[in-house]
Amino acid sequence: MERGITLERIIELMGNDSQEEFGKKIHMSQSNVSKMLKGTPPSASTLKALAEKYQVSVDWLLGLSDERGKDRILSREHLTYADVMVVLEALFDNNEIHTGYEYSGNYEDPSSICIDDKILLYLLSNRSQIVSANRDFYDMWLSKMLKTFSGHELLQWIERYDKEFEHYFKNQDSAEEVVKKMDKMRSGTLDTNGFMNIPDIIDEGLPFN
Repeated sequence: MERGITLERIIELMGNDSQEEFGKKIHMSQSNVSKMLKGTPPSASTLKALAEKYQVSVDWLLGLSDERGKDRILSREHLTYADVMVVLEALFDNNEIHTGYEYSGNYEDPSSICIDDKILLYLLSNRSQIVSANRDFYDMWLSKMLKTFSGHELLQWIERYDKEFEHYFKNQDSAEEVVKKMDKMRSGTLDTNGFMNIPDIIDEGLPFN
């Protein structure tokens, strides 16, 4: 990463905003903005926030590309390792995933990523069942999932969500129903009447619709 170019481009995005105003836009404290402007490299989550807020590519921020726009970031043809790392860091930061451990349990195994977010697990479980099917059928399914889940930001996964998922999500739930319940989990508006003594471990099947 060329830190000088990155700092120049961050200052360009900041424009005439004060450090406090700029920080609010990218969910960062004024003191951390100050540190970044003095040369502290931005974290992956900060790069992601900058890219989303100002509609620029991570490669542009890092000085790896002169193409400012972010339209290509998640395109299959031009996906970069920087893009993937930003997504993975965001998932780690949101407690959506964690790294597993090798057999003895003493060392992290970077080849093993465990899914904590049960909504992601729902999607991946569906994918594992459908991906080997007819390609046209898979493409139709993927198109439907992208449309259904578009605009619904990731939950920052916490223990309460595990219990709510087990209690409220059923095998017959459609993708649309999953999204509705997911949004209610986020807003805290799920009907919790009778929501007692729910075990910590999910041992029922996931919804496959």
